[in-house]
Amino acid sequence: MAKLKDLYDLVKCLNASEKRYLKMQGSFQQGGKQYLELFDLLDKQEKFDKMPLTMELKGIKNLARNQDYLFEFILHCMRNHARKNSPPIQPRSIVGLDF
Repeated sequence: MAKLKDLYDLVKCLNASEKRYLKMQGSFQQGGKQYLELFDLLDKQEKFDKMPLTMELKGIKNLARNQDYLFEFILHCMRNHARKNSPPIQPRSIVGLDF
């Protein structure tokens, strides 16, 4: 289970492009998106403080499940984002590394 502090640290290490990509990917999904509400709450905080955050999290049902889902969703999105933005792998013969 993802701890709230670990999730906060993960959200805060994302740059603006990654956050935008994550929100776009979330918008394509159907159904309730409480994990994105959790993302927004964590992103809004300048410094991690569990007390005021706890008051705002009361509106999110199944907090533990949403924390885990958000953690996995961020990792999945960042893998896709990195894959999309990295150059394709070149065969060794093309780049001059024939063995």
